Amino acid sequence: FVTVFAKLNKLLKNISKNTPAQNNEKESKMISSPNCLKLIQHFENCELKAYPDIFGVPTIGWGHTDGVKLGMTCTQAQADKWLKDEIHSFEAQVLKALNKDHIEVNQNQFDALVCFSYNLGTYTLVHGSRKAPVTKIGQLWQNLKDDHFDKAAEKFTLYANGGVRGLVIRRTAESMLFKGQMTIDEILDWVRQEQSKKSSK
Repeated sequence: FVTVFAKLNKLLKNISKNTPAQNNEKESKMISSPNCLKLIQHFENCELKAYPDIFGVPTIGWGHTDGVKLGMTCTQAQADKWLKDEIHSFEAQVLKALNKDHIEVNQNQFDALVCFSYNLGTYTLVHGSRKAPVTKIGQLWQNLKDDHFDKAAEKFTLYANGGVRGLVIRRTAESMLFKGQMTIDEILDWVRQEQSKKSSK
């Protein structure tokens, strides 16, 4: 009886150890959908010659900044590869942060968070700004942790560099994607209408 009990206890411990790993393996398969790519491409555009973005950061391709210097050029193929590689990188970063705080999201929400992170970084997503201490939690992320997803959707526009119109439109589009009440085509139609208002003034 003791031997049987010991074996049963060992089996239960193994199940307990393996369950989280299996769950993590399942969660790690979550990747962004084509909607994420479409939204990023619309706002980034593609420049094959390096230029300073609104923050003065040298940028090339679809918003690529790593190791970029003004005057650099690239091919379309290289720009597209950078984009795909960086989206995969941000998928992993966002998923890691979500898993760490035990936050479960659906596909639209995940896409929106990856889009946000592609533009501002996962550190800003979690902590509220690039310069925030690691102990601080941003308002959007805090709402996610508290399971207040409706409130989280309304926090995207806080990250628009003090109300820069182009960023307000971008954050609003990400919020729309996060809410999941509109198709990506409807969101992009709205974005184009808002951007045309700006250019017509």
